[in-house]
Amino acid sequence: MSREYGFVTEWELNASRDRVWRAVATGPAENLTPWWRGVTLSVGPAGLIEGAVAQLSVVSPVGYTLRERLVVAVVEAPKLLVATSAGDLVGEGRVELMPVDGNHTRVRVTWCVVATRRWMVVSAWFLDPLFRWAHRRVMARGLVGLRQLVANTDDE
Repeated sequence: MSREYGFVTEWELNASRDRVWRAVATGPAENLTPWWRGVTLSVGPAGLIEGAVAQLSVVSPVGYTLRERLVVAVVEAPKLLVATSAGDLVGEGRVELMPVDGNHTRVRVTWCVVATRRWMVVSAWFLDPLFRWAHRRVMARGLVGLRQLVANTDDE
């Protein structure tokens, strides 16, 4: 029993692609997301390299928590990060950084996942709009935090 979801979120940032990548990919290994309220991503000491394993925890704005084990599948700095997911959501997540011009970057976050928690699957027929709303709120928090993080990241 499962429920499939596809989410695509795009953010525009007033910073170069290299600056955005540095902000996101060079945080402390124990928690790469102190800037994203409600999201914790813990990566081992190797950091964001192919084959690295990470634990992702997302607290929904309506109270439930999703937990995933991510395995980094592709790292193409400074443009692409792909990870497979197992746990409450099974599938793949992609983060793409695309330069719009020298000082602007479009970030596209794509999740193609299957929900596996029984209560989510059996209630999806009426809670699907709530799950989608919660996803949009979590991503909106991410944009706010990422803008602040990028603003405090030095250019090289």
